[in-house]
Amino acid sequence: MFHIGIDPGIKGGLSLISAETDFIYCIPMPDNFLALKDFLVRAKECSQYERGIHAWLEKAQSFPKQGIVSAFNYGKHFGELSAALTMLEIPYTLVSPIKWTKAMHAGVGIKDPKKKTLAIARRLYPKETFFATARSKVPHSGIVDSLVIARYGMQFGGLK
Repeated sequence: MFHIGIDPGIKGGLSLISAETDFIYCIPMPDNFLALKDFLVRAKECSQYERGIHAWLEKAQSFPKQGIVSAFNYGKHFGELSAALTMLEIPYTLVSPIKWTKAMHAGVGIKDPKKKTLAIARRLYPKETFFATARSKVPHSGIVDSLVIARYGMQFGGLK
């Protein structure tokens, strides 16, 4: 089964993984709806060769000191993601950031949450660079988060 992990922020990411084939494909969050649709259509096409597909979408929430325009744009983008999944008939589960980080961060002795998630991603996928482009020098946090969200879904989602 394929699992899609989605970090819905504008600087988020999309990841597609499969335990059955060790397949991993990650991209930064597309900046337009058509590119998002293209990723999801290709993911769905890949799933025809396995036992299905399921997406794990991080639940949207506003943050303290987040401006009104920023919160509106984030909510709009989240709505586009959930609409695209629904229109393409890709089943999905909303997962809160607290829930997936609590499960995936267990036993990791690093205080900074972003560094902790990166350490987990590197442990699970040691061959991946997590770079947004070939010219990048630092891992893309949206890609890292989306990959760990997908892995959370694969491990704890209860889907076989």
